[in-house]
Amino acid sequence: MSELRTIVGIKAKTKDAPICYCFGVSVDEALHNPDAKAFVIQQTQLHNCACAIRNPSGRCCLKDFPKT
Repeated sequence: MSELRTIVGIKAKTKDAPICYCFGVSVDEALHNPDAKAFVIQQTQLHNCACAIRNPSGRCCLKDFPKT
């Protein structure tokens, strides 16, 4: 059994892999819903994220979003 609690999105090759651990945005959602990134940006500006705790990398996910 794996000791990981969640899929590490940056390493996963599936579209349903998480890209934002704070707000549950997947790679697929980020690709098909431009509002997803805008929502994460807004919430980050409001300091409603917990990247250091929730993201396995310990950093903000915004750099990991697909370029549009």
